Amino acid sequence: MRAHRRAQSARPQGMSLASLLREAKGGACPPLLRSYVQLSEGMLPKGLHRLNAATTQNGIRRSLMKWLVCVTAAFCIFSLAPVLALFCRNCGVHLPDRSKFCNSCGAAQNADFSSAGRKARVPASTVQAPLSRKEIANQQFVKLLAPLEAYEPELRVSRIGSPQVRSTIQLTLLPGLGILKQKAAQRNLSFSRPQAKLLALFQERCSAILEWSTTLGYEREIVADKIGQLACLYEYLRLYLDEETLAAIGAIQEVYAKELENMNERIDNLNESAGFENPTVAYQLRQEEGSKGTNLFTFSLLIAGSAGKIGNRIQVFDRSHKLLGRLDFVHEESGIRRFSGKILRKAFESMDSRQVWVEYVVKSTFSTSWQNKKLRLFLVPCLKADAPGNFEYEAFYGTAPEFSRIRFLQSIGKF
Repeated sequence: MRAHRRAQSARPQGMSLASLLREAKGGACPPLLRSYVQLSEGMLPKGLHRLNAATTQNGIRRSLMKWLVCVTAAFCIFSLAPVLALFCRNCGVHLPDRSKFCNSCGAAQNADFSSAGRKARVPASTVQAPLSRKEIANQQFVKLLAPLEAYEPELRVSRIGSPQVRSTIQLTLLPGLGILKQKAAQRNLSFSRPQAKLLALFQERCSAILEWSTTLGYEREIVADKIGQLACLYEYLRLYLDEETLAAIGAIQEVYAKELENMNERIDNLNESAGFENPTVAYQLRQEEGSKGTNLFTFSLLIAGSAGKIGNRIQVFDRSHKLLGRLDFVHEESGIRRFSGKILRKAFESMDSRQVWVEYVVKSTFSTSWQNKKLRLFLVPCLKADAPGNFEYEAFYGTAPEFSRIRFLQSIGKF
């Protein structure tokens, strides 16, 4: 040690790093420094070898010690990697990396210590597949909807002007509808497409009633017609919660949109002839007389006078062009001609479509020849096919289609 101190004191102050390294190799430096130099001589930065002579010995030693610390830290990082979490393949308990046996159950792990094997493994038992929502049955859906439908008497078209209706919708019905959807989601339940459409119709009708209370003039009449349309669609879909009815609802909504468009045309542009939609809608009107339905029912078609001169007989066909019955001219009142006839109930119920076609001849005012005309009618029922009771169907072709729609709502107690 004394010899080393004498050699250190005799070393010139301007000794370069290269001379110090040669001295370290010769053994005139502490053993730790000499081992470091031998280990990392090739790893030193090139600039560190070319230190000028003005660098002091203490500065050189400090630089070497800093480099030694860096190399030692890097060695520790790569050799002592952080523990990665693994899972037991048998019981799923967390294990440290490189564990050959589980500390809990003792099962062999056969761990792979490669770079790919060091990735955390999740046992198959802990991987959960996305849960599929269970669709609500129609019977259960009707029970869930019952608390909201208890307020249907307050939503009748003739009562939308009542101040109580607005508060009922804002404070009870719309929040209750949101709670119904939220509870279904919490229980991992889903609505079918017809069920979701029925809820949408209910919400849209409530919103339309609120809109009606904030409008005036002819805009209020348009909103009132929209409320009646939504009530009819709701009743139809409520009766048959299936995909076929959902498709029929979409087609009828297009007819209703055209009705509102023609109403604007009549009001804004004074076009009294706007409103002859083809197709149009035929409504089933419930009759209270009698507890059992007969084998025949009445089918009526009302046609406005501006449609031209019409023959006295109209034929009714199904989609396959099978004759269902004939309608005869009954009377004309206020420019509206009524055609009515009897149709066999069984033949009507056995149809594979909820649409009918009527064919008749028409002659315009300035024409001398008759032309064949075919009118398509979408059916909106209020009773199921096998339900007892008497009923009739009525359709209006012209500028006042809401006439038959109001009679439909009256027959089911929603006007």
